[in-house]
Amino acid sequence: MFSKKKIDGMTAEEWFEKGNTLYDQGKYEEAINCYNKALEIDPNYIDAWKNKGNALSDLGRYEEAINCYNKALEIDPKYVHAWNNKGNALSNLGRYEEAIKYYDKALEIDPKYVDAWNGKGVALSNLGRYEEAIKYYDKALEIDPKYVDAWNGKGVALSNLGRYEEAIKYYDKALEIDPKYAYAWNNKGVALSDLGRYEEAIECYDKALEIDPNNVYAWNNKGLALSNLGRYEEAIKYYDKALEIDPKYVHAWYNKGNALRKLGRYEEAIECYNKALEIDPKYAYAWYNKGNALYDLGRYEEAIECYDKALEIDPKDVDAWNDKGNALYDLGRYEEAIKYYDKALEIDPKYAYAWYNKGNALYDLGRYEEAIECYDRALAIDPKDVDAWNNKGVALYKLGKFLESIICFGKADKKNYILYIIITLIFIQIAWILIFGWNWILITTINLIIIYIIIKTTYFWIKYWTNKKKIEREIFEMEKRYIIKELKKLIGEYDDEDD
Repeated sequence: MFSKKKIDGMTAEEWFEKGNTLYDQGKYEEAINCYNKALEIDPNYIDAWKNKGNALSDLGRYEEAINCYNKALEIDPKYVHAWNNKGNALSNLGRYEEAIKYYDKALEIDPKYVDAWNGKGVALSNLGRYEEAIKYYDKALEIDPKYVDAWNGKGVALSNLGRYEEAIKYYDKALEIDPKYAYAWNNKGVALSDLGRYEEAIECYDKALEIDPNNVYAWNNKGLALSNLGRYEEAIKYYDKALEIDPKYVHAWYNKGNALRKLGRYEEAIECYNKALEIDPKYAYAWYNKGNALYDLGRYEEAIECYDKALEIDPKDVDAWNDKGNALYDLGRYEEAIKYYDKALEIDPKYAYAWYNKGNALYDLGRYEEAIECYDRALAIDPKDVDAWNNKGVALYKLGKFLESIICFGKADKKNYILYIIITLIFIQIAWILIFGWNWILITTINLIIIYIIIKTTYFWIKYWTNKKKIEREIFEMEKRYIIKELKKLIGEYDDEDD
């Protein structure tokens, strides 16, 4: 029974209906004022408490919303909508375990209450319990096969399990029921992106944006797909669109920073990472990539500070441990660098880059045997790592294991294997001289010319590869000096005989 009392000529029921109309128009503040008028007339108007809670939730004022749902539950402890919506508000606050309790309360009262089954699925999904979540989406779909949120939610859970093709089927089911369901278009785009089908993903994001031009997720995700296609300038425009709509959308700042870094615009990238960190100081990836941008600028000490910040937040970030090692390596602090590569390898013993980088640090410390062990570990994980083959060859060369080193160089650079064959022939010539003496093989002018041609060829290759890795240059220079020295000896002996 509604109160006959009026405020400004309207009853509680009329204020309530006016509030609902404004709510449907997205005018949440005005709707709340109307619900307040209804509640002033009738403090026990349970639907007004619930709908006021809904409007507050839509404004992101979840704690206030919870107070309204509590008021409704004081009036009627079996009011299923209030239990469910309180669960939604808690879920939006990230309090998923608590939310599940309230969905369970709703389901005790009404086991066919589809929103609660779906809501529990969402909460479990947000806790990373995707298999369990799928069961609850399935329960919702048993009750209502046209419940699009459950089709979409099941797709999200499958995506998070890496089952992208299956996920797409569920997004398509949602879109069969409601072709204007922007979230399903966006989520289908994400699954396609995860499959590397970026052009198709962009089509889905465009569909989402046709339906809802203010969908920041779709703007951001379109930017990500373009970034993955290497179209960084275009991607930045889409991140900017997301940021026009929501200047506090942390992921768009972060992703824009990544695109700028790919373009070599490191200072601008750092500004974007700083913006992301103003919004969320615990955003580990932003600290990490800010560190990378500083590293790219050669500001290694500052980079280390950022890696440390990332590791405070996420001590299991192997990339941050590894890259802190790299910064220390570039500062010439090889022993310290090794400690950080070891930290990365404690977390992930199959992290090939850390084995490779540890090998480089050991090489620079002159610990060649240990360096080779590390390169071997890297190559066991990634047998096609050219740099690891090359650097293993250098370390073997340092140990005087010439033939083994040449095999490694051949593995590293099969196109130029002929160069390594020439070097091998030079070693054979030198060995022949040492065994049989100068007069046996090199006394004729023809052989001198051959040696000269070999030296010139080797020298040409040395010049050609001057921009290659520093350690590869070192090998060639050592070979050149050794051969020239031997040739000078040879020429001296030949002249004496001619006299």
